[in-house]
Amino acid sequence: MKEDKKSLSDFTVKPVTKAVKEATEKELSKYEEDNTGLQAVHTAEQSGSSAYQMGKRAFEVRQHKKNDYAVKTKAPGESNAMSKAYQKKDIQKGYRAAKSGRKTGNKAARKAASETKDATEKTAAFFVRHRRGFVWLALGAMLVFIIQGISACSPLVESALQAVVIGTYPASEDDVRAAERVYANKEKELKDEMDHYERYHPGYDHYSVEYQEIWHDPYALIAIISAVKNGEEWTIDDAMPIIEKYFKWQYVKTETITTETKWKTEIVDGEEVDVPYEETTCTVTLKNKNLSHSPVYTMSHQQMGMYALYMATHGNMDGIFRGPHCSQLKDPYVWDVPQEYIDADPKFALLLEEANKRIGYPYVWGGYTPETSFDCSGFVSWVFTSTGVRNIGHAGATGLYNMSRHISEAEALPGDVVFFTHTLGEGEDGNDGITHCGLYVGNGMMIHCGNPCGYQDIHSSYYNNKIAGFGRLYER
Repeated sequence: MKEDKKSLSDFTVKPVTKAVKEATEKELSKYEEDNTGLQAVHTAEQSGSSAYQMGKRAFEVRQHKKNDYAVKTKAPGESNAMSKAYQKKDIQKGYRAAKSGRKTGNKAARKAASETKDATEKTAAFFVRHRRGFVWLALGAMLVFIIQGISACSPLVESALQAVVIGTYPASEDDVRAAERVYANKEKELKDEMDHYERYHPGYDHYSVEYQEIWHDPYALIAIISAVKNGEEWTIDDAMPIIEKYFKWQYVKTETITTETKWKTEIVDGEEVDVPYEETTCTVTLKNKNLSHSPVYTMSHQQMGMYALYMATHGNMDGIFRGPHCSQLKDPYVWDVPQEYIDADPKFALLLEEANKRIGYPYVWGGYTPETSFDCSGFVSWVFTSTGVRNIGHAGATGLYNMSRHISEAEALPGDVVFFTHTLGEGEDGNDGITHCGLYVGNGMMIHCGNPCGYQDIHSSYYNNKIAGFGRLYER
């Protein structure tokens, strides 16, 4: 029943602590450094786990329990105490193996273990710069030591500290604010130019100026700078070239000058004569490509993973920015899928298990693996492809709709896909087509990558009138 739907906050601390959300996993991936756009991202090979996954694991470490939503749908009567014990043992085993340098199936994991000392040394510097943000961590660490004992928990605390460092902006609050101020001022100047184009670019007879709304998400900007710097400490001076690069990427101005020959009548030697003259028209358009869309085109997989982590944590500076375009840290909703649905379809059980592992992952446009996090179609594509239920690679929402067999809601079964339209917001291109999708789990519920990944009632006030249809990607 829908009343079973719960917020993640029922199980966890508030979103500001999400810097420590998934962490003893010591596998940091190496990825190709050449960035050839979205197609390259779709076809590049992946191995290991990203910085985002390390940070996500830290949260589970600090909680000392196996969250039902993160691993599998809990069957009735399953022992919660056993789940906690299993997770703690598994985390400690993985951590000790990584730290001792034993093989973990990934060279990057062993490399990450060797970097433990460096990450720990950085912790002191972060404490100095972010004293207020670490008060909760000190208190949490005290509780951990009291409850579990120093010897048993020191690896967990150490890994949690490392993950907090990874998930925190590698810059002072002053530099973070300064970077946002510079970008916002550039946007203010751009808007003034577009509003008074004739004043800035005189000399034409007519002007036609059209531009999309000028805006950006401040948290996306700081996440981009921090990811491009590969998590290394930066100042406003270091950020200036990155700000310039991404401002030029985001805003694309096109100016076209047209000349038209016209005729006017003049008196020449006492006679009326038609005399040609030229009129010029300056036509200007400005496109906002959305700063949040830039990582998939401009970053390596590893950098995209870091960007995803910073977006999931707001760099442990949540609330530093205000305004209508600031992204919000939200707890995902979880829902207990009826066990009979899982038992009735083994393929759906596989899909659900994989989907549940990704709850809490932030929305990243163009993301389609755990290393980069996901967008809506990337999430559905990953769930089907990684489980082997259907190898569809990475398809967009429209592609998924076109390759599915269209069915009615009355025919829809758990494991089908539900599609939506008009979810991009006003003024966005392509808003009339298929713009969103999620994995249907029955009872009017879906699991999807919204912001973040989680469960959602498809008949909520927002989604109900946007349902475009249902599709079946495998036959029962």
